[in-house]
Amino acid sequence: MNNSVMNFVLLYLSLLFIIFLHETGHAIAAYFAGSGINKVNIGLGPTIFNRDKLHLRLLPLYGSIDLMTPKNSIFQPFSILLGGSIANVILAVILLFMANLIGIKTLTPQVIDKHPSVDKVVDIIRINNNPVSSWDEINKQLLTDYFLGRQSSITTPHHTYHAKLDKNTFHQADFIPINALGFEKFIPPTPCLVESIAYDSPAYHSGIVVNKEITHVDGIRTHNTQEFFRAIQKKIGQTVTMTQGGHIIIYTKDHCPYCDYAKALLKSNKLAYTEHNLEGNYDEVTSLVAKTNMKTLPQIFVQGQFVGGFTDLQGFDASGKLGHLIGQNKYTMTLGYTLNQSFRITGYAGIKFVLPPEDPSLYQHIKYTPMKAMFSAFSYVLNQLKFYSLTLFSFILGTIPFKVFLSPQSIITTPLLFLKKLEYGNYLYFLGQLNCAFAFINILPIPGLDGGLIIFKAYEKIFHTRLKSQPIILIHRLSFLIFTVALIHLLVGDILRNIQ
Repeated sequence: MNNSVMNFVLLYLSLLFIIFLHETGHAIAAYFAGSGINKVNIGLGPTIFNRDKLHLRLLPLYGSIDLMTPKNSIFQPFSILLGGSIANVILAVILLFMANLIGIKTLTPQVIDKHPSVDKVVDIIRINNNPVSSWDEINKQLLTDYFLGRQSSITTPHHTYHAKLDKNTFHQADFIPINALGFEKFIPPTPCLVESIAYDSPAYHSGIVVNKEITHVDGIRTHNTQEFFRAIQKKIGQTVTMTQGGHIIIYTKDHCPYCDYAKALLKSNKLAYTEHNLEGNYDEVTSLVAKTNMKTLPQIFVQGQFVGGFTDLQGFDASGKLGHLIGQNKYTMTLGYTLNQSFRITGYAGIKFVLPPEDPSLYQHIKYTPMKAMFSAFSYVLNQLKFYSLTLFSFILGTIPFKVFLSPQSIITTPLLFLKKLEYGNYLYFLGQLNCAFAFINILPIPGLDGGLIIFKAYEKIFHTRLKSQPIILIHRLSFLIFTVALIHLLVGDILRNIQ
């Protein structure tokens, strides 16, 4: 089974599990409230299972329960409607507790320090004097400060900075808070080798191709992805020209004059390359000799094809064929302004680059004792629900635009990525986050969700009247349809990127 199918299967099973537990929460609440259950309905579309009190349909995007005639209690409908979200919150705590026990692998938060007297790459150790160990914690604290209009303090091992996010800078920084505060998130230097291009993006329409390196942006040399993003962030919304050529790899060793000559020749022609120094690496040298039948260095590859050593490279240059060998082409595009055009993961142009081999030194493994794991799980859920509330309030006030919520979130590819790497703690953590979000969304006072039904029930109790069921059902279904369309729009970027 290929990765695309596995991604969808895992997402399908995860959603099915979450919605089943949500409806189970309603059913348990109904049982304790003294109301019997006729049927539990899960999903939309064609029926795939219908037996006893369970009706399961193909698409796990919806759930409901059919109750028997309930007892006449003021609080009974509210307790039943809240039961689903409570069940998801409880499951979130359990999943996060298990994740904390197993251990979570997370990228150490590092930035390029602005302070001139210290090393360039440093860890962020505190935000507002609170210890932090992941980008997730940092982003939530900085966004909370932004929502509340507060100043943030960012502490590195050498210095503490004080800054405040403003709306314009936050938008221009692609809604990434640490970038908006003037820091540059550290990314291990890697060549700008194109892995994929987002559908309907500026790069997609320009004709840029995958498996080739972007060497220049408007004539500015881009040796690595950080230099590339620095170049395009100055050109947001403007037309740029990108130069793309074959990916050059040169194998060298120490004290090798011809290796130095080859690198100097490539630099003089403004050609990007990746160097692999094989000094002392006997096994890799043996493997390379067996592959090329050449026993000297340097050895040069373009687009994975062996082209020879320095003498061969010099011959191509002398004959004027070096540019043709590399296959350089120029592409013009108008960069996106913000998230609706920038595809979050792929930058303002819609380009995703090949990631370098994972460096274990950049990661940390966080694991807690049972007591601390449970405390951390409870704290996370409470803080997350508070954060969701602030986010919703800021959205209502217009502090953040709706398109932030409709940008690709990588929820299709994330589960399989964790499982393929045997990172079970991260997968459980992901499910815990998903349950927490599902619980919060369902209690929003929107028709089509549990919160909307609570509003209708509260109106009936306050005014001692019973609303007509048909209009309520119609409003409920229309609102749910709109909500489902928004959810599909949320996933469509992931789906297209996953298919590519």
